[in-house]
Amino acid sequence: MSQLARTASSAPAPRDHALALGLERAAHAPGLTVIAIPAPLGAVAALVDPIAGVAGSTDAAFAWEPKDADEAWAGVGIAAEVRASGPDRFAAIARAAAAVWARVDHDPTAPAPRMFGGFAFAPGTAARGAWRALGDAWFALPRWTYARRGGTAWWLLALDAAGARDSGRWFAELAALDGAIAAGPPMTPCPVLARHDIPRAVWDRQVDDIRAAIARGPIAKVVAARPCEVELGAPASAAAVMARLGAAHGECTRFVIRTGATAFTGASPERLIRRRGRTIESEALAGTIARAHPDGATALLASAKDRGEHELVVSAITAALAPFCARDQDGAIALARSDGGALGGPPAVRALRHMLHLHTPITAELADSFHVLELARALHPTPAVGGTPTADAVAWISTHEPASRGWYTAPVGCFDAAGDGEFAVALRSGLLAGRTAEVWAGAGIVRDSDAAAEWAEVELKQRALFGALEGP
Repeated sequence: MSQLARTASSAPAPRDHALALGLERAAHAPGLTVIAIPAPLGAVAALVDPIAGVAGSTDAAFAWEPKDADEAWAGVGIAAEVRASGPDRFAAIARAAAAVWARVDHDPTAPAPRMFGGFAFAPGTAARGAWRALGDAWFALPRWTYARRGGTAWWLLALDAAGARDSGRWFAELAALDGAIAAGPPMTPCPVLARHDIPRAVWDRQVDDIRAAIARGPIAKVVAARPCEVELGAPASAAAVMARLGAAHGECTRFVIRTGATAFTGASPERLIRRRGRTIESEALAGTIARAHPDGATALLASAKDRGEHELVVSAITAALAPFCARDQDGAIALARSDGGALGGPPAVRALRHMLHLHTPITAELADSFHVLELARALHPTPAVGGTPTADAVAWISTHEPASRGWYTAPVGCFDAAGDGEFAVALRSGLLAGRTAEVWAGAGIVRDSDAAAEWAEVELKQRALFGALEGP
């Protein structure tokens, strides 16, 4: 166990000493120094609203709580940021981030600092309305990062030599952050005054148009997205929304990406990619039925439509990852199901709060140290969120979808200097901006889709965000 871990629950004096030593080191160092300080245990959602006494907290905040790992992260303020636009945005972010990481020095006994952010679904889809604050691609190294693993937590403070000389500020901000963690996230609801959905006739026409495009070929599936604009009785609290998402949807990855007064948040059931060294994990999650269905799992597994949708996603993921994967001694690509089933065999059924999904978890070993951003670029968008063939489906979405989907269904997540990291598909998500919100969900449209059934499926998926806004 590191010295940092041993002192995590010590009296304030050693923590103050750790900060003082770090500031002294940073004041004489080039680039950015990341100072590691033992932190109290608490909920990361407590850090995503502006915090009194923490200057950078009005600018930006981030939170990341994976669905199946005993860890959580949050970020407050910005020490460095990278942006990109256009079709090359994944590679451009990786290049710009590498330049930042080259200037960063951090304590190897503490968690490695991460950049947090995400991408628009396609270039230009975040060019309108509140989405513009996020843009095509945006990642930031927070000024303060909170990292919790198991029973140990750290504050990571990133600053340059000039910033390190303002020592009084950092001691005061550390105290304010400790206070926010101790207080926990607010649980006050954001009452929904009115919902403004797209007209049902518009949705029916959209589904009919997709089915007609499928009949003409070569499109086999298009995922139709639908926003519901919401008027709120009070400014939305990203902290409260994330906390309630965690309480109700702990089986999903919860996230917040906030810039100024605009916050993108959600509870995603679907991992796009996770890389830890040479080991990677992904999953196919497609095919849906209401959990309240009296014989849901059996009906879902028996549905030719849902099984067909799911097989398209499995095939697309394995094809996208294959070029990056190692081969065994017989020359076969080392892709497998992480649940022990046969890749290509019948999917499992995954139960969420409101829905059942067909599920195939996938794992593999990389042939080389490919960056998690390279893998995310190869995978996005999967047929579960775009359609198939990918280029044709995305082109249809870009030219026909009634509302620009911004970051909905795009990769959101984090990565470190080594290229390790994790991205989720931004599902069950919404954009908060003051007293308004956009609640997003979608459904995969194939030849046999029924507009009424798909409308009902979208409403079922929207329940997660509406519940998190309105409270219990």
